[in-house]
Amino acid sequence: MDIEKILKEKCDNLLHAPLKNFEGCMMPSTFSQFCDRIKNMEVRNDDIWVSSFPKSGTTWSQEMIWLIGNDLDYKGAEVNQNERYPFIEISSVLDFKLFKEQRPDFACVDFLLDPITHVDNLPSPRYIKTHLPWCLLPLQIQTGAKKPKIIHIIRNPKDVVVSFFNHAQLLHGYTGNFDEYFHLFINDMVDYAPYFQNILSFWNHRHLDNLLILKYEDLQKDLREAVNTVAKFLGKTVPENEMPKLLKHLSFEEMKKNPAVNFEMLVKFIRETKAFNVPDKKFMRCGKSGNYKENMSKEKIAIMDEWIAKNLKGTGLNLEYIKMDIEKILKEKCDNVLRAPLKNFEGFMMASTFSQFCDRIKNMEVRNDDVWVSGFPKSGTTWSQEMIWLIGNDLDYKGAEVNQTERFSFIEISSVLNFKALKEQRPDFDCVDFLLDPITHVDNLPSPRYIKTHLPWCLLPLQIQTGAKKPKIIHVIRNPKDVVVSFFNHAQLLHGYTGNFDEFFHLFMNDMVDYAPYFQNILSFWNHRHLDNLLFLKYEDLLKDLRAAINTVAKFLGKTVPENEVPKLLKHLSFEEMKKNPAVNVETLVKFLRETNVFHVPDKKFIRCGKSGNYKENMSKEKIAIMDEWIAKNLKGTGLNLE
Repeated sequence: MDIEKILKEKCDNLLHAPLKNFEGCMMPSTFSQFCDRIKNMEVRNDDIWVSSFPKSGTTWSQEMIWLIGNDLDYKGAEVNQNERYPFIEISSVLDFKLFKEQRPDFACVDFLLDPITHVDNLPSPRYIKTHLPWCLLPLQIQTGAKKPKIIHIIRNPKDVVVSFFNHAQLLHGYTGNFDEYFHLFINDMVDYAPYFQNILSFWNHRHLDNLLILKYEDLQKDLREAVNTVAKFLGKTVPENEMPKLLKHLSFEEMKKNPAVNFEMLVKFIRETKAFNVPDKKFMRCGKSGNYKENMSKEKIAIMDEWIAKNLKGTGLNLEYIKMDIEKILKEKCDNVLRAPLKNFEGFMMASTFSQFCDRIKNMEVRNDDVWVSGFPKSGTTWSQEMIWLIGNDLDYKGAEVNQTERFSFIEISSVLNFKALKEQRPDFDCVDFLLDPITHVDNLPSPRYIKTHLPWCLLPLQIQTGAKKPKIIHVIRNPKDVVVSFFNHAQLLHGYTGNFDEFFHLFMNDMVDYAPYFQNILSFWNHRHLDNLLFLKYEDLLKDLRAAINTVAKFLGKTVPENEVPKLLKHLSFEEMKKNPAVNVETLVKFLRETNVFHVPDKKFIRCGKSGNYKENMSKEKIAIMDEWIAKNLKGTGLNLE
């Protein structure tokens, strides 16, 4: 699109001057009258500034901050917000001075014509709003000569661009369509752009003790907590008995009808004076997060996802991964009879029922001819087990018809899925012994025993940890981006998890899923890679060349797979065959859970996808960028490469 043409034809009116570059920030050219005045203004240490890119929840935050700072003075809050919380550069964004010159009948208050003088004359503490980037703030703030409180609000730019489009139509006289505005926004040709340079200019100063950064999404998720955070930052306290009234005052419904904050008077004035055509819209329009999904095409969302990921890479800032209440998710979305609450065992999260098995596993008698397979959940363990068992048992396909959990025992399954508690509540539940007490089952197995675990090294039997016994251990590793997607589906299917992927992603990244932290788990084995009884396999390598993996495992186990038998084994281990094999596809357990209504079981399969890189179809580019940075940080200096 022709940016100059859009700007000339769709953004030209008396109130809004053409854009000009000020130290890398796009502002109406009228800002030249105020730029130096703002930079050289006298700041006070007890000032309270709110800053943000436009349409990031500034008005909402201002009201919260002003009321907290003024001890909930609701009477005082009836004064127009622009007067008690001046927008320091408003006269450059909306040129009321020029408008008054051409329309002498226009009665305009001083704080709109010259907000800087208005601010200079305010008593302390002053409340000041700006959308300017750090480099255009008063020099006394930039240098640290004065240290006012600054609260910076950040919002997902996908919601910002939709809201800014409506704002531009309503208050800036923009007459173009959304496609054109989207083009302007992405190309840094709207007020205060570039978006990322603006918000990162504050983010890069986040270490300052006089700067608090809030996310619009967090305010929406838990406004009460945000109130307490701001109060603490301002050295104030909001009495608990006053909280309901404040939360109601700050609700979208109340803000929308509050004439002190809803800008209806300004919109009415512009409409009546016909400064430009004003559409039938409201300044306070939606008040929710994620509204962009209803207003933007998938193509535009994909463009923004890539743009966001590119600009946030390496910054440590995350605009999608909003703060969530972990305890609330765990309580509301992970609670059922089969799943006990999580508890920390030597630094690793396990179902609390693991306390019944932890010492028994640590003290169990290991045999040197045992064959163990380990791996973080959803790393290809089931697939590897089948390969390992068949190679170790000389391709006994008849024996492989026995349920895999019986012949390749999952040593801690009774802590992950509490079949004992289910049986107590449902006496009719017919459960085999190897699910109720897998440790006793393993103790009684003939050699060689095949044992599966997802436990980290520190929770394995002591005889393994000390090297007193040296069973064969094959550890399987998979890219955590695929792991988290697969684990989410697994949790819905077998753990009764009822939350969405965003919430599960949050749990995973915050080490609040079974066997977490992910990296500490896999690295606990990686750090013992020098042991001659430990073999590492990567899920991705198995997918790329299963034949080579078979030969590697066979050599490790002291076995040989005849060349003429390889095609049959490869077919048996293919995704298509594994998916329909009742001995490994867990369909019997899924069917049981569905029929007994232990919890709602979605219409999914345990063996679901069977390929690498599927996360690209299930995760946003923002989440991928977050994980990429997380992976790089945790693998630095380890010598392990998951890509």
